Amino acid sequence: MSITGLRNYIRDIRKCNSKQTEQLRVNKELGKIRSKFKKSKKMSGYDRKKYVAKLLYTYMIGYDIDFGHIEAVELLHSKKYSEKQIGYLAVALLLNENDEFIKLIINSIHNDLLSGNEHSQCLALTAIANIGGKEMAEALTSDVQKLLVSQSSSNFVKKKAALCLLRLFRKYPDLLIPSEWANRAEGLLSNYDYGVLTSVLSLLLALVAQDPEGYKVLQSKVIQLLKRIVIEESVQKEYHYHNVPVPWLQVKLLRILQYWKSPKSKTSGNLLSNCLNKILTGFRLTRSRNHNNARRAILFESINLIIHLKNSERLLKISTKTLLKFLSYKETNIRYLSLECLTHLTAVSDDLTLVKKHQDTIFKGLKEIDMGIQKRALDLLYTMCDHSNSTVIVGELIKFLVVANYSIRDELVLKTAILAESFATDFSWYVDTILRLIRLGGDSVSDDIWHRVVRIVTNNPTLRHYAAKVVFRTLQTKCQEKAVAVGSYILGEFGGTIARERDSTPDKQLNILIEKYKIIKPKTQIIILSSLTKIAKRHGSLREEIVEFIDKQRTHINTEIQQRSCEYYLMLTKYGDILEEAFEDMPEFPQLENSLLKRIKEQEEDTMDPRAWSIEQKMREKGLGDSSSKMVGKEENNEENNEQTNEQPKEQQVKTTELISMNQEDLIPKQNDQKKIKVKEVSTMESQTIGENSMNLMDNTHNIPNNQNIPNNQQQTSTSNGTSILDELTGINLNNNQNNQQQQQEQQQQEQNYSKSNNNNQGQQKTNEEEIMGLFGNNNNTNNNTNTRQNKIKNVLNSLILSTQEDPEQKLKNNFDSLCTNSGGVLYQDKYIQIGLKSQYHQSEGQVMLFYGNCQNLTFENFKTHITPVPYLKLRTDPVVDQIPGNTQQKQLLHFQCLQEFSSPPKINISFNCEELGQEKWNKTFQLPIVLSKFVQRVPLRAQEFMGRWKQIMGPPLGYQGTFVARTISATEIGQVLSGLGIQVLNGVDPNKNNIVGSGLFLAAKKKVGCLLRMETNLNNKSIKLTIKTTNTTVTSSLKNLIQTQLEVRII
Repeated sequence: MSITGLRNYIRDIRKCNSKQTEQLRVNKELGKIRSKFKKSKKMSGYDRKKYVAKLLYTYMIGYDIDFGHIEAVELLHSKKYSEKQIGYLAVALLLNENDEFIKLIINSIHNDLLSGNEHSQCLALTAIANIGGKEMAEALTSDVQKLLVSQSSSNFVKKKAALCLLRLFRKYPDLLIPSEWANRAEGLLSNYDYGVLTSVLSLLLALVAQDPEGYKVLQSKVIQLLKRIVIEESVQKEYHYHNVPVPWLQVKLLRILQYWKSPKSKTSGNLLSNCLNKILTGFRLTRSRNHNNARRAILFESINLIIHLKNSERLLKISTKTLLKFLSYKETNIRYLSLECLTHLTAVSDDLTLVKKHQDTIFKGLKEIDMGIQKRALDLLYTMCDHSNSTVIVGELIKFLVVANYSIRDELVLKTAILAESFATDFSWYVDTILRLIRLGGDSVSDDIWHRVVRIVTNNPTLRHYAAKVVFRTLQTKCQEKAVAVGSYILGEFGGTIARERDSTPDKQLNILIEKYKIIKPKTQIIILSSLTKIAKRHGSLREEIVEFIDKQRTHINTEIQQRSCEYYLMLTKYGDILEEAFEDMPEFPQLENSLLKRIKEQEEDTMDPRAWSIEQKMREKGLGDSSSKMVGKEENNEENNEQTNEQPKEQQVKTTELISMNQEDLIPKQNDQKKIKVKEVSTMESQTIGENSMNLMDNTHNIPNNQNIPNNQQQTSTSNGTSILDELTGINLNNNQNNQQQQQEQQQQEQNYSKSNNNNQGQQKTNEEEIMGLFGNNNNTNNNTNTRQNKIKNVLNSLILSTQEDPEQKLKNNFDSLCTNSGGVLYQDKYIQIGLKSQYHQSEGQVMLFYGNCQNLTFENFKTHITPVPYLKLRTDPVVDQIPGNTQQKQLLHFQCLQEFSSPPKINISFNCEELGQEKWNKTFQLPIVLSKFVQRVPLRAQEFMGRWKQIMGPPLGYQGTFVARTISATEIGQVLSGLGIQVLNGVDPNKNNIVGSGLFLAAKKKVGCLLRMETNLNNKSIKLTIKTTNTTVTSSLKNLIQTQLEVRII
């Protein structure tokens, strides 16, 4: 197909020496083509083909084409192959599945499919596969099927039809119904053209993967085809690949058979066994590398099928020996596939004797340079571990953790924790192992792992003393954040068990916790605060010292720590009754699904292949995670141990099976222990801050119905587990079984006690403490007075909370400052509304989700928000609803892009009407925490790079230098603040270790500004000399203000 005009056009484009020259030539040609198409009635087929081909070339070199589609469609009707070919090429490239021109070409394609012309049919099938819209698929799928099964179709067309049908099926699986299509596919497997069979089996593989049972009738036919290739070897020479008959076809046949169970027919079963036996025993290495690779591909797939069927012990042993032999090969790919197959085999096999003999060889896989080999070796050790080798395997995995690459550390830590928990020989070994894992794992240790340690210790009273002793010893050393978290929690709960020992007296426990408090993140500091409160409750002699320490934390920069400190301070100094109720001993945790196995299951759910075996599933089949199955460890089948266990009190019996029955929800007490439920704000086991909890509460309030449908005694904001927040604060569930006789008796007893206490009080006005003691009054009718008691509780607790809060304006400012360095939290809250946000930023763009929570039982009317436009942000906001029902929450998403540097954040105005406000409207304006530092990206620099750029910027206005008194000069806390502001702390740059050096890059839509800073700390007067250098005065000023706001001493 030679087109002179097209050839000349391409030559002219290639001669262009600049983009501008090329643009002029393209525009000239497009104008010429457009004018020619206006006279299309007089245009010949050759000219139409030529101009459409020029449009295609123009499109292929990157220019948009917005005309010529009709001419391309007209070429489809041509009887000349060259013109039809260009038409189909243009349609495939220029049209998409949603294009309006699709309707015009469906009829033409339909006619070509039924034309009987092999070339036209192939062009039509190619177009269907490339475009593949739903409308086209529904109209033409039946025609494609007819071409595939028709005896009059050529083999070349059948191959095209099978692949086209595969493309349509992958996009629209419902088009092929197994009951209708399975019988049609059976005839295709009898075809002797192995090119057609390869295409058909690609289609069949996708069909069987979606519905194995629907195509089970094809199993015998697939086995017959495998026999024809493997045993009879009736394959033409042209289909041999390095003397291996159709290796890709054999692999597909073996893979399809893995979706079905063993054939019910003995004849088919024996035939399949013979085929597999010949593949296994017939493998011989040759000098041809390609031959060996093809044979190994078939061999590995056949081994996977043998493992799947599990119907021949002899074949399984041969497979095991073959795979173990492959472990010593030099080729990385062979070792990788061998480890993968062995992992599959050990997960389903009961006899692992042969594999265990090569345990040292598998350990060497962990030391391989190739990361794939390391991961497969880890998987194999994970599945082959049992009680006989758990100590060795876990020990090796922990040794490997020290040198492991960061890409594998998370998975390594998770699987090591599961093995240590599942095959623990005794509890002391488990505690020692997990604490060592936490110490070495660092950030790779998830909260789930140390939560499980806490749960196991809590549920086994005989373990508490040993655990407390070990964690206290661990805290005396330099340890990771997670080790501090688990240690502080266990000391808070069970530190009393070691309090009488000389080396771990209560004051020593207190000192070590306070020492660790200074060097850890706020998330763990919260746990230590709660543990200190528990120690103060348990040891009265230390209460004064602990109260003094908690009092200092009430002005902490972190709002979560502020709130907890205020609550704990009041409980320790004024409200002892609430302290006793809130900090009772933790009850035992319920038996739930193993959360660590659940995490592995979630990771494996990404696969779309139902044939793919699951490690998590196979491990469950071996008994892991089954809390009711059997004893594990040394107690199993040991009569002496059983007798000793039975002689102990029931609560003292220790079963290792409890190690594998615990869940991540380890930290939720049993529901029937309502009086032992802890305050959500007091619990030390939360893995989120109060800001995060607030957001979760707001997310959950979507499901709260309208107040008209809620009884009066239930119109309270609820936590995620369904209990009232106020109920949790008092430790009493007022919404649960109010007519229960036992509860009435307890209430009557409390009423008598409280009445006696009230008689001793003088004065007309009650204090908050007196109101709490008199909540239940002297009325005996529980039902009539439930609402009254709830209102009193609410009023008392509201006043308690308000008494701990600072000035509202100062509270708003503190919340704003906190959100400048954090991604989410509460911005504002009063008795009417709670406003929170979550945010994420990427370079110069960002998103903020605002949450508006209605704290009243009444509906907000005429709810409106307005963000003042600013020149430095390109802002787009989602609409917000006009009404917010009581006790519910609404969201509003903000999308924005930073266009230039700025110094003041944008403002939002919020207004609404409420029945309680009467005619007055609630109307307030707030600053949004969208500050310049949100668009600053951390940039690591070496010392030479930093100093070179530092010397280039000299003095004001691009540079700033000033001194201020800091609230802290701790390098850790300053580093956290700078990290929250997008500044990368650079270690080893400044020769003075007390100084801090950092760098960042401000990113706007059309501007980038480098940021450098140096902070010189004065230990004597707790001051900081701050030097900032940037290439923009506004950026310098904004960063200076933000850093000083976060670190400067505030006078309140």
